[in-house]
Amino acid sequence: MPVRDLLKVMFQSFFVIVTGVTLAMYLSCLIFYPEAVFSPVDIGGILLVGLLSDATFLVFCSRKELGKKKMLLRFCIHIPLVVAVVLWFAWRWNWINIHRAAEVA
Repeated sequence: MPVRDLLKVMFQSFFVIVTGVTLAMYLSCLIFYPEAVFSPVDIGGILLVGLLSDATFLVFCSRKELGKKKMLLRFCIHIPLVVAVVLWFAWRWNWINIHRAAEVA
């Protein structure tokens, strides 16, 4: 994927990721921790998670047009990377309890 197209996709996906993380945190807190309160630090954390999750799109960076197999392979690498980034930061900042499967899901 050319760099120009990749940057366009990354810009658009940043807002989707931030919205998804915010919605997931809201629903998770509503179900598991209704007394939770968000601070400006949490909002900054959401933006940082969005930025770092967006950086995983660099897996698709290529000078040549990618074929179906190469695109599928990179997609199969990209998804676990995004999940790992989001879960690691959520665990690190105590947004989720990693030992409760329902929270992780």
